[in-house]
Amino acid sequence: MINSMAANNKQISADANAPLRLSPGDRDEIVQRVTEFYEIAARRFGCSAHAVPVSFRLRGRAAGQWRLRQGQESLHFNERLFAADPGQHMPDTVAHEVAHSVVYRCHGRGKRPHGPEWRAVMKYLGFEPRVTHETSPELLARIDSAGAFEDVDA
Repeated sequence: MINSMAANNKQISADANAPLRLSPGDRDEIVQRVTEFYEIAARRFGCSAHAVPVSFRLRGRAAGQWRLRQGQESLHFNERLFAADPGQHMPDTVAHEVAHSVVYRCHGRGKRPHGPEWRAVMKYLGFEPRVTHETSPELLARIDSAGAFEDVDA
């Protein structure tokens, strides 16, 4: 599916009016990677491998977000950013957000969001511990100006 996400990127780049949407298969692939990253981290760090709800409703310029509300974890991804620039966000952003969850599960609250614990999880998952994405300003402007569409969660 990563290849289909890359193919979608070419289509979106070529057609300025193309919708910034992920296919159901691309969404499924992201959810599958979330599950895989939790399982890998659980084996190494001894925390729960239970995956959390995933939403694709995040908007703005953030590519992903881990949330803890009333003791419940959730992961939120920006479908438009993933669809417009899949190579930039899949699987790096997915690992980035799962790493926040793993730090919470292993160490509780009070750790710095991108501190040494988070960096260690990212490295173990096989990713550079980057804090921001590098989507081009032109593409971000297009995403910012994109019209609303129906939201669907995984």
